[in-house]
Amino acid sequence: MLNKAQTLPFRLLASALTIGAVAFGYQKNAQALTFNFNFAEDTPTIYVNRINQIGGVWGNYIHDDVTVNINVEVGELPTGYLGGARPGMVKVNYADVVQQLELDQLSDLDQSAVANMPTYQSSTGELSIARTINGTSDASGLAHVDTNIKDLWITRANAKALGIVSGNDTTIDAVIRLND
Repeated sequence: MLNKAQTLPFRLLASALTIGAVAFGYQKNAQALTFNFNFAEDTPTIYVNRINQIGGVWGNYIHDDVTVNINVEVGELPTGYLGGARPGMVKVNYADVVQQLELDQLSDLDQSAVANMPTYQSSTGELSIARTINGTSDASGLAHVDTNIKDLWITRANAKALGIVSGNDTTIDAVIRLND
């Protein structure tokens, strides 16, 4: 039996999986999300069992037929940190994301989200997201003025759910590190 302090990392893991999972939509004829956890050799058995249990629960609620590959590490973290997650990212063309989201609409909420996505044309006639960031500034205070921004970064897991990356691609999609 785990005490309160021992269960906290698992609650954090469940939260991290929730953050990554809520972006998945429901696909037609899909089965279920599968988590492929790759555990470091020194991962305690209790951690392995609990993490697999949490992944199984989320796999029953999310219906994108993809496998998400997550490396799990347990080790020392800075004081005050119980765990963290780092998703793998891919750079994709905005028009491809819009197209895939249009194909993945199953609910009224999906349709509303797609209908309200920015679909500005760049000066070259391609879909652009420039208007969504122009008028803002970067960390150094420089204003965004590019009118031809047509790529964006999304998590590998979301790219899989959208069919932009193969759902059974074996590349690592995220890393979770829990404090020992």
